[in-house]
Amino acid sequence: MTETMWTCCDDEVYDTPGIREHLRSVHAFVAPVRIDQRAVLHLDGEGFALNTYECQIGDLTLHKTVRVTPDESEAAQ
Repeated sequence: MTETMWTCCDDEVYDTPGIREHLRSVHAFVAPVRIDQRAVLHLDGEGFALNTYECQIGDLTLHKTVRVTPDESEAAQ
């Protein structure tokens, strides 16, 4: 399973549809938007991988975390 979490200018944690709405309603960004992404951390552990990125849209900096874990069907095998 892949879970993507975003943070921006507040204390909220957003999923991808949530960050799109936040960028539109709070920062007035309208798709398509160019995002420059830089990898910050990659961590592998037993049963998971975690990647964090710093994403730049103009002067705005967002942080994206992607956590990958086995699907329940894969874990049962």
